[in-house]
Amino acid sequence: MSRKCSEQRGFTLPELVMVLIILGVLSVVALPRLAGMLTIGTDAWRGDIVATLRLGHSTALARRRLICASVSTGSVSLNQASANPATSCDASLSLTVANGADALTRGNAPATTSMTIYFQPDGRATNDAAGTSSADLTLNISGYPDILVANESGYVR
Repeated sequence: MSRKCSEQRGFTLPELVMVLIILGVLSVVALPRLAGMLTIGTDAWRGDIVATLRLGHSTALARRRLICASVSTGSVSLNQASANPATSCDASLSLTVANGADALTRGNAPATTSMTIYFQPDGRATNDAAGTSSADLTLNISGYPDILVANESGYVR
């Protein structure tokens, strides 16, 4: 007994066209959002640098010690002077933002100006540990707004 199979397998042309239209709409809407999510990590890195510098400034005021903040591409660290007055930082300062680590690091970080910012015990930010230079400091992060450190107040923005 032969049986004819009248059921068709596969998709019809209108079904395939609808699937392609839906995929096109999703790619137009979803891909830009996904691309935007990839920059979140870099934005967070800039925020981490600002937070660490602010921690250095407030620590200098609270402890009345010289704090040295070293920033480079992918790394931020804080050190402190063990005595006051001082012209160098000889003791590491654990970063609470990095779970007690000596430095905050990030792989694949955007290019960042390498510099050391010295937060004086009175809250000023200077280019040298002795505190003789007086100029606002600018930290450049490739593709993102600069981080500015006001000299007289030490304010980080």
